[in-house]
Amino acid sequence: MSGTEKVVCVTGASGYIASWLVKLLLQRGYTVKATVRDPNNPKKTDHLLALDGAKERLKLFKANLLEEGSFDSVVDDCLWYMLSKTLAEEAAWKFAKENGIDMITMNPGLVIGPLLLSTTTFSVDTILNLINGSYSSYDGIYRFVDTRDVANAHIQAFETPSASGRYCLVGRVTPHSETLKILRELFPALFPTQE
Repeated sequence: MSGTEKVVCVTGASGYIASWLVKLLLQRGYTVKATVRDPNNPKKTDHLLALDGAKERLKLFKANLLEEGSFDSVVDDCLWYMLSKTLAEEAAWKFAKENGIDMITMNPGLVIGPLLLSTTTFSVDTILNLINGSYSSYDGIYRFVDTRDVANAHIQAFETPSASGRYCLVGRVTPHSETLKILRELFPALFPTQE
């Protein structure tokens, strides 16, 4: 790697937020070393390989969180930027403290926005369940945040030396009933008129 090359590791890169993170990092000129469970699975990698700059600056790695040493080659030459939703945040903070790693965590609400991957995610499935009525009796609130904002927040935390600690990311807090109203206004074809 050249001394001026900016290299970042993104774990779980085929996921909803991570896909946007990879896209935005590539747009900013970073070289991205990205981990996926199976680099040979087109459903998990095609949307990443199609991104602008991917051919030149995206490197996919197979990595298993449960296999010791499987991330060694991935994080070689990177600024340490690791956040794993697979491990509990408490365990991650403990690990960072014990090993002298400068860690920042992002805790988004319900992530919404356009998909880069070809399959749905938990957040998208939540919205689909709202539309099809599966959550009709739910009377709570949703803490929405756009996936692009979450990806940008990760980059800002990475690029801002003073950033530290935990960040809770919420763009809008909306009651269930208002969420349904907004969805009906934006996508009336998805809600047949009730007689």
